[in-house]
Amino acid sequence: MPQGLANATKPHEIIEDPECDLPADAIPTLKAPIAPLAQLEAEIGKLDTEITRRAKDKNVAARRMTLPGIGPLIVTVIAPLAPPPETFRKAWEFSAWLVLTPRQHTSGGKQRLGATTTLS
Repeated sequence: MPQGLANATKPHEIIEDPECDLPADAIPTLKAPIAPLAQLEAEIGKLDTEITRRAKDKNVAARRMTLPGIGPLIVTVIAPLAPPPETFRKAWEFSAWLVLTPRQHTSGGKQRLGATTTLS
């Protein structure tokens, strides 16, 4: 089986396919480790729906989600943790509070800043 998140559902698809080449005796054994994954996917789907609902309920969160790269999960995490906006004089201060910093390419005393990265 190929590895990776995109291929996580392939074993389930193969086992459930009535035309698969697997022996009939092997199918129940192979379904055992896949069943908890299906339940976990269902729970994750429910949680995603709840997070999206909560984020859309609040006017401020809905406005923040209009920003590129900001979705329901980020809004619901940052909103209760971040200090009030008036705490920061400039937008870059908020970025620094989030520990978002530009990648530095420094050589020979010349400082070149690249794309934004996180320090975690």
